[in-house]
Amino acid sequence: MSFIKICFKDREIVCLKEIITLEREQIDEIRSWASDYELSRLKQKKYGLTLSYLTDTQKTVVLSTKNSIMAGKTGQEMKDEKTVKISEHFVERLSQRIGSDKKAIIIQLIEKVRDTNIVNKAQFKGYPHLSYTVTKNGDPDEYTFAIAFMRLSSGKHRIQIITVHLKNDEPEETEWRVSEYNDEYAKTLAKLEKFVRENDFKDEKQ
Repeated sequence: MSFIKICFKDREIVCLKEIITLEREQIDEIRSWASDYELSRLKQKKYGLTLSYLTDTQKTVVLSTKNSIMAGKTGQEMKDEKTVKISEHFVERLSQRIGSDKKAIIIQLIEKVRDTNIVNKAQFKGYPHLSYTVTKNGDPDEYTFAIAFMRLSSGKHRIQIITVHLKNDEPEETEWRVSEYNDEYAKTLAKLEKFVRENDFKDEKQ
């Protein structure tokens, strides 16, 4: 694990509490970014900043930590235990392909995160944790998830699902916002957000 103080251009300080042990080059890379950004500006960016590499050992730690939280459990069990939370961005992405049974779709995607076995990259966006892009080898739908590990006061971790992409999605650089959709989409999103809120899926905004 890593506990690293990150000082930003505006002298704001974030303590990065990571499940992986960061190498000196990675720490220097993150601190270099921070020296160029005000914290609020970095958090407002559409995308996080991608670390130049992850070692095989670090990728193994990400998967083993995820599995220690999710392995052998159904999506419903994880929802009931509150070991998985969903970000607002995930809700927005999910609403683009939502069906009639919203809860079933959310549960299904939680289980797809559980079954992922590849770590593609890590990103930093000014929060006390990195986000990781994970996929499943051989998945015909090619789901790609961004997840983070939220450290709780107990010292344990909760998984937050930040967003999801599919093989046939728009390119990642095209991130639509609610205001850019029509009224029908906005209503669908509002209903989905209400559903997630009432069923305690959602956590802090990413």
